[in-house]
Amino acid sequence: MKNQSNCSCPCKFDPIVLPVCERVCNRCHYVEQPIIIPCQTKVVNHYIPRPTYYYTYNQVEENVCHEYKK
Repeated sequence: MKNQSNCSCPCKFDPIVLPVCERVCNRCHYVEQPIIIPCQTKVVNHYIPRPTYYYTYNQVEENVCHEYKK
């Protein structure tokens, strides 16, 4: 190839290679993480004595013999 000025280039240059320019694109992907929370309910039954009165009735029968008096 010739320049517009009709001169030929007497030198040949090696290409200049620049360092790699790196771009970082961060992508976040959310995944499910199970978390187990154990809960326990404890029921305590309290039995408290309460006095309850039950009356029992009995009957006694007595026979008495008397002498007959005239």
